[in-house]
Amino acid sequence: MKDYLYISIYRSLKGLRLAHVILILSFLGFLGYFNAIFHPFIHDDVVFILKNPQINNLSLKSVFSYSVDNQANPLINQYFRPILELLYRLQFKVFGTQPFLYHFFNIIVHLANSLLLYLLLQKIFLENRIANLAIALIFLVHPIQSEAVATISGISNLVFTLFFLLSFLFFVNSGKLSGLKRITRYFISLIFFVLALLSKEQAIVMPFVFLLYLLVNKKEKQKVRYKLFGLAGYFLVAFIYFLARKILFGFSLSGIFLFKEELFLRLLSIPRTLLTFMRLVILPYDLHYYRSTDILKPYFWPMIILLGIIAIMIFAVKAASRPTRPKLLFGLGWFVVTILPVLNIVPLINEYSFVLTAEHFMYLPVIGLLIFIAFLIQEALFAVDRNKAIKYSILTIVIISLLSIVITVENNSYWQDETFLFQKTLKYEKNFGRVRILLAKAYYRKKMYGEAITEYQKSLAIFNEYLEKAKGTKAEKFYLDFIVEIFSDMGTCYRETGDYEKAIGFYTQAILINPKNAATHNNIAVCYIEKDEFLKAAQHFKAAIDLNANPESGIARKNLTILLQMNKGILDVIN
Repeated sequence: MKDYLYISIYRSLKGLRLAHVILILSFLGFLGYFNAIFHPFIHDDVVFILKNPQINNLSLKSVFSYSVDNQANPLINQYFRPILELLYRLQFKVFGTQPFLYHFFNIIVHLANSLLLYLLLQKIFLENRIANLAIALIFLVHPIQSEAVATISGISNLVFTLFFLLSFLFFVNSGKLSGLKRITRYFISLIFFVLALLSKEQAIVMPFVFLLYLLVNKKEKQKVRYKLFGLAGYFLVAFIYFLARKILFGFSLSGIFLFKEELFLRLLSIPRTLLTFMRLVILPYDLHYYRSTDILKPYFWPMIILLGIIAIMIFAVKAASRPTRPKLLFGLGWFVVTILPVLNIVPLINEYSFVLTAEHFMYLPVIGLLIFIAFLIQEALFAVDRNKAIKYSILTIVIISLLSIVITVENNSYWQDETFLFQKTLKYEKNFGRVRILLAKAYYRKKMYGEAITEYQKSLAIFNEYLEKAKGTKAEKFYLDFIVEIFSDMGTCYRETGDYEKAIGFYTQAILINPKNAATHNNIAVCYIEKDEFLKAAQHFKAAIDLNANPESGIARKNLTILLQMNKGILDVIN
């Protein structure tokens, strides 16, 4: 009797219309992300939107120039994302400073991506409706997606994937048509590829995913000549994109060799990174922000384990039936190709030996692993008893979906507050100096000055160690800038507690490293005013003004004017 119930559900799922699929995905998607809707702007959201000086400027010239001008430092990760910048400005025009609207927009785009994924899989694997729905559903609610969906600034992953899937859909459709309709859909696909590239660099691998689709899809082999000719257009667009980056930044892929001594270590760390990403898909129990890989850690055992897993996967593909084999290969290929840009071949440096292996990098690649796992499970179950296979398939989908939603809801909650977010990060990234700085800043905003000072002290020890190791290299100034920031922020914390002597001491250490910091001169002057040492205050105000660094010098000029009105005798001394 129970088996008949599952068979009935199975038949109902096979007969689902598109409207039903949309309802299922919408309901479960909002169930997984409802608690993120009313979160405030935090961290990068503030930088990209609230503190963006050009946020009200909708001119395309401003959008493209701003995207270039803000990526001038070759020591940091270089991005060129004008479509993303334009989106932020359009959102601000419509949404203003209401964060719930931005969060709602993220969820809608994520839902659209899951639907597009379902439609794409239906085009490629038409006879596997339930497996396709399961893949789209797990993609939607998997906890690893929380970092991309629950934070406003995660929109870059959502938007580039939206354009990626749209481009893929139109590419597949163009091959099933002829004449003007084929050409029209082909050029629409190319346009979406361009939009994806200008939203996030990871989209550069799209032509290789399309090539993979042609190689494993037997139905398309009859049209392979047309398709391969069509792929040339995508590779041409990719070439023009690299050429544009060369013109704008002075280099394109040369960042690979910027730190030649690290290249070999980054390559050796790839097995550890891949194992981490693959494990997070199966067991997402330690999700956190700023996930990093230390390239100085031992690499032998991760390499051996990865080789063992690859051997098992190859065996699984060979053991699979002929209809399933291309699906498994396509899934594995999708994962490998789409994860390549973020494996730190081109360095994605956090600090010193830590390279970025962020969870949002998996937003698109996770699809490949889900395809592989879904069809492998389907193959295994249906090789036994069909009725039991149907029962266990449905139970597996339901259990995984519910567990995913529960973990996703919990993980979303950390994005409601920077203190919670960075405390959780430090639980897993204890030696990460930048996160300690960010946590200290979060404590400061909550007037928890003692806790902030403690975190600044810990981060200072970390960056001093980096500085010692980076002496004589290009990275030396990079770490010095962080140390200046720490000294300055610690001075501000002590100023807020009324300990002006210690505040001046830390501000002075910042000035010794960077004498041209007008803001720090202004802060020292404020401390001297609190100590009734007006002459010293006036001297530091004048030092800030002489640096002519707006807006800090403007603030100092106003403060000095007020001080002179209070004590006109100071003017003769400082002149």
